[in-house]
Amino acid sequence: GTRADKTFDAEDGYGGTQVDYISDATNINIAASGGGRGPTTRVNNIYLCSNKDVVNPAESPDVCTLSSLFGSCGYAASGDPGACKINNIGLVDGAYNVFIRSATPSEGNDGFGGTDGSRSPSGCPDADNPCCTDPATDASLNACFASVNQQTLEPGFAPARSGVLVHGWDGTEAAGTPWVPGKAQGPTKRWSSSYINRLNVSSGKPNASGQNAPPTISIYSIFSGGIVLSAVNTTISCAFAQDAGTDSRPKDEPEYPDGCGPKSSGEGGWCANCQFSNASQSCAFSPLLDGESYGLCTIRPANLSAMLKTQLVYTVLASGWPRLEMAYNEVVAEPLVLDSMDTIAAFYTPVGTDPRARACSDYTDRPEIQGTQSACCPIDPYTRQRTDDPCTGNTALDQMVTCDEMKALSETAGVDVPLLLFNPTDLAKPFTEACANWSECSAPGKPCAPLVGT
Repeated sequence: GTRADKTFDAEDGYGGTQVDYISDATNINIAASGGGRGPTTRVNNIYLCSNKDVVNPAESPDVCTLSSLFGSCGYAASGDPGACKINNIGLVDGAYNVFIRSATPSEGNDGFGGTDGSRSPSGCPDADNPCCTDPATDASLNACFASVNQQTLEPGFAPARSGVLVHGWDGTEAAGTPWVPGKAQGPTKRWSSSYINRLNVSSGKPNASGQNAPPTISIYSIFSGGIVLSAVNTTISCAFAQDAGTDSRPKDEPEYPDGCGPKSSGEGGWCANCQFSNASQSCAFSPLLDGESYGLCTIRPANLSAMLKTQLVYTVLASGWPRLEMAYNEVVAEPLVLDSMDTIAAFYTPVGTDPRARACSDYTDRPEIQGTQSACCPIDPYTRQRTDDPCTGNTALDQMVTCDEMKALSETAGVDVPLLLFNPTDLAKPFTEACANWSECSAPGKPCAPLVGT
């Protein structure tokens, strides 16, 4: 009943995962991935340690027993975890720590023990992690957002420690079924998404008059809305420290989940060396596993903390001014369970945007309602106010309407989550509850109230 969501960054490159303080156990079932180098010969050693303060089980033979006495976890050639069962554990002082550790050194692993091409568990449930709250609240998401900063960033943490996972409307969705990714993102269904947090904030150069916009949360669009994905009910396949054009990476093979492989041109592949300690040099254009040295490489879920560290290189050089293209990361996420209707933790709509309007494809346009119709209105990138340019009507059917998708989730899927206002320049508490559920949101005077004349 204990989830292996704590990792340790062994300096020898073996990495590993620690399950804290197992008590009252006689049998333990463990599914382990990873196992170091080699396509079919990988083995995970399991250590049982009577001391809860062990740092490296391989160097603590006085308190740690190697799993060879109980059996090792092998590696399945298909990429699925090899499973094993440890029987008849006699507890020492009431508890054991269990370490799952590669028998041979890992390549590019900062501690989680993931395999090439395998989806990564989120690290939820975790009562101490606000990012695992589901459905989300403004308080839980604000706490999640603030939990990732320079002081808390550490190697090998689980995906749910990376911040708030969001998917902004980008024209790839299937209207009326927001709980599943749209097929426009590849032959299999996935979301191109981003982690937002206090660590990664975009800045840019001032204009010719010396005026600059405020630091802004690094997100796909600061004007169009979207969904907060449930950390509990989604899984991460891979990540990039910047926009990587995952729509042009449709490869879905045992080694590369959809959206993670090389581009159709052949450019890209798994990062060969993506260590937390030197992320700015190794997680962007690092040597690839096949020995090539060009192309934006793909970062494994095991290295998300290193990815966020790498992203810092781009946030201070954001091209967003004056195009408002923030220096966001790109994360490939999928439903944990196929066809699950519980993948959304909340909807969000940026402050000043009307959630009854269609999303705008241009980063500098804000969705508004004029009369009863959707419109895209140009916004000055520095003042963040309307310009003198006219708004243009928006009838693009591939652009989502937040209120419509919220209604579909409630009435079709029977799932109610809140609608949150999102302020991309509030670096302390960017989320504020607008309404708690669809019934409240659609009431007169609320954000999704029917438009007069419709």
